[in-house]
Amino acid sequence: VTSAARVGAFALTPGSADSALIATLAPGTYSAVIGSADARIGVGLVEAYDLSTPTPGQRINNLSIRAVAGSDADTLIVGLVVEGATSQRYLVRAVGPGLTAFGVEGALARPQLAVFSGSNEIARNVGWSTSANATVLAETAALSGAFPLAAGSADSVILTTLAPGAYTAVISASDNRAGVGLVEVYDLSGDSSAQKLANLSTRAAVGSGEATLISGLVVGGTAPKRVLIRAAGAALAAFEVANALSRPQLTLFNAAGTIIAQNAGW
Repeated sequence: VTSAARVGAFALTPGSADSALIATLAPGTYSAVIGSADARIGVGLVEAYDLSTPTPGQRINNLSIRAVAGSDADTLIVGLVVEGATSQRYLVRAVGPGLTAFGVEGALARPQLAVFSGSNEIARNVGWSTSANATVLAETAALSGAFPLAAGSADSVILTTLAPGAYTAVISASDNRAGVGLVEVYDLSGDSSAQKLANLSTRAAVGSGEATLISGLVVGGTAPKRVLIRAAGAALAAFEVANALSRPQLTLFNAAGTIIAQNAGW
């Protein structure tokens, strides 16, 4: 409860079926999988918070969300919060066709990506290799450790500088065909302690198979990082969200696929 309040997360009702866990993670790659403990499909909210003070040698390099995205009401909206004292560069990607190489079925065919600060649109992209800075985008992705996107693919990428504040990345189907999409945010500030990527969250339908909601995070540097991860379902009723996930189950895996933490009912 104290950790959630300190990072500005809304309060969960004591005894609710929402799920949460706090973990101290060594440098490496992790994934939080949000499922349904009672096998009923519904809308869930996944949130990942960095609980650590910005310190040299301690960093979250990447946060990502994989979920179903479409158009209109099925648009995928990802919230991100940058904290600190300085502006830094971020690489934001909306991957659809690029997921087929990993065996993902029903991938989003033509993702459209837009980044907003409030109602102000900062940047928009459909088809990364049509951008005037396509070479820079590819080079930056390689330097950040992102997997390469095929030249000419319909995946979308934005490279932008963000001041401390709250932002949204909006991912939709430019051809109105829903599919599985991956949203990635890469912090390009290196070992700087002047700012950090503090939070990534999204609200999406939670199902099974390819429709499972997955949040990924990469801890860089040389020191462990303390994080708070929450999967809210029941709590969404207070925000008048229809068909909220009744019993979200949250499982945290390391890169080897080993479960390192699990919760169903915080």
